[in-house]
Amino acid sequence: GNGHWYEHYDHIGNHLASYGYVVMSHKNNTGPGPVSASTTTLAHTGALIDQVAAGAIAGAGALTGNIDTDRIVWIGHSRGAEGVAIAYDRMFDGTYVPTNFAMADIKLISSMLPTDFTGTDTANPHNANYHLWTASGDSDVDGSAGCDLCQTFHLHDRATGNRQSTVVQGTGHGWFHNGGG
Repeated sequence: GNGHWYEHYDHIGNHLASYGYVVMSHKNNTGPGPVSASTTTLAHTGALIDQVAAGAIAGAGALTGNIDTDRIVWIGHSRGAEGVAIAYDRMFDGTYVPTNFAMADIKLISSMLPTDFTGTDTANPHNANYHLWTASGDSDVDGSAGCDLCQTFHLHDRATGNRQSTVVQGTGHGWFHNGGG
């Protein structure tokens, strides 16, 4: 999310790790916008895979051989949530070609309360499995008509693969991280 420290999402990472996921949370360059967030997602995914294969992470290679790089899930919040859709779109359009993974390795894109600054030609999850999180009381991400849910559902509506939406009643934008706001 924009301006949020990556450790503000530890509660989500710890929950996923309790189910066997290997979780990598990284500082995201959202200040310039969600396209920059997509670049950090793409680059950090490739770097993690590279560094794990080289035995450079978790001491003496404790993660080497323990990450299934054929089943990657990207989760983002706010600008980062739009950024994960943009990252997939860039691979889909061929404007970004990763070296350590492929588009088919992305098994799920999950966007928590996404912005939609870049529109249909840039923020598009296409045929990916797509999951949208929405907060019913989100006052940060809203549509031009003032509808709190309108902007959030744009990415969901663009998804052409399997898609799912979860609305969390009584919550706001800042409830999805533990950094206040």
